[in-house]
Amino acid sequence: VKLKPNRDTLFVRSYNGSYNGDDFLNALTLDINDNVYLTGRFSTSNTEANATTFKINKQGQTVWQSSHAVAMGINEGLFITTNTTGNVYVAGNFTDGASHDAFVFKY
Repeated sequence: VKLKPNRDTLFVRSYNGSYNGDDFLNALTLDINDNVYLTGRFSTSNTEANATTFKINKQGQTVWQSSHAVAMGINEGLFITTNTTGNVYVAGNFTDGASHDAFVFKY
């Protein structure tokens, strides 16, 4: 949801992964142009999920979406930030049920 300064709704967006399971958005940030970046995970089965990141412009349109599976199992974007040159950094973790590890993506 993006609100106007008077708190009227400017736009509402919802997302549902391809599996139609539990999907989570864990973090968001804005860039200097008021684009919104979101990261989290979208379920791909009962036991697997891909780390997913979105860029949404200030009009509420999805500019791009990126999904990654570093390993079989749960892959999840947990933190996101941008810099003034337009780079987007996502950090998160993944587990295959036996071990837990971390990742960093740069877009």
